[in-house]
Amino acid sequence: SSTPNGGSPYEFIHTGNNRGVSGSVDVALTPSADLVVRSVVVPSTAAEGSAISVTWTTANQGQGTATGSWTDRVAMRQVGDTGVGTVIGTFTYTGPLIAGQSYTRTEQFTLPLHVSGGFELIVTTDSSDTVYEGSAPSNNQTVSTTAVLVTVLARPDLVVSSITAPD
Repeated sequence: SSTPNGGSPYEFIHTGNNRGVSGSVDVALTPSADLVVRSVVVPSTAAEGSAISVTWTTANQGQGTATGSWTDRVAMRQVGDTGVGTVIGTFTYTGPLIAGQSYTRTEQFTLPLHVSGGFELIVTTDSSDTVYEGSAPSNNQTVSTTAVLVTVLARPDLVVSSITAPD
């Protein structure tokens, strides 16, 4: 028996019987994680330019383990706005995070100057969609239930007390 096709067996006229089809095979997806931000805790008041602590808890409410690394993103927006806000920090978490478990993180942020009013903080876990969450709903974002009332700092009040001019 010779092998003229680079090592393949030479089958002469018996080349039409080399394939077969199996019956159907059921494939089940691996149970997936479902990361959610359960709570976001912020102070009720703070002065512009001051540091505030923000605490959030992320849980895996899915059936599978969240593996790898993902990013929690913290943003700030004025109450009443509907946009994504201004990102004020990103933080990496490296799993695994087993189904039913959670982690809590506290970070400090410096508020911008020259702002005032009510602001809410938005925490988005797995902000880059790196964790397989199967058909879990898009529920990775939570807005703080308490708004931070940002007050203005005292401003200087410059007053001209005298003017001296040449005659």
